[in-house]
Amino acid sequence: MSAELTLWLEALGLRAGIPVLLRMLPLDRVLRLLSLPRRAPAPAADALGERLARVEALTDRITRELGLTRSACLKRALLRYALLRREGLAPGFVIGVRSSEGDDGFEAHAWVCLDEAPVMEREPPRYRPTFVWPAQAVGRAS
Repeated sequence: MSAELTLWLEALGLRAGIPVLLRMLPLDRVLRLLSLPRRAPAPAADALGERLARVEALTDRITRELGLTRSACLKRALLRYALLRREGLAPGFVIGVRSSEGDDGFEAHAWVCLDEAPVMEREPPRYRPTFVWPAQAVGRAS
């Protein structure tokens, strides 16, 4: 089986399983499960961009283009976190909040980071981190 097909099947399986896990377990337990030992060796610096682009394209396709999720950022960030781990990387997972004019007075966003920097975001997240996994994965506020 090709590496690309394997990645697609893993991503679809994870995408199907993540909502079930979120209903059954607290977020930190879900992340612990998604943090099983990395399968691939860490990529060389020149291959990092290629791996990030592949995971971003795949997760965007699953969550945005195919419409397999309603509240996209949480499930997309968890999916990206898990796939980046499988690609040999050590991502962080972040949920942040900011003030908003909406009904609740705030809005939240979830994203992944590498070396304390957000990755695979259309623009830098301007949210105050309120949940970070693992705790040292990101600096103070973005």
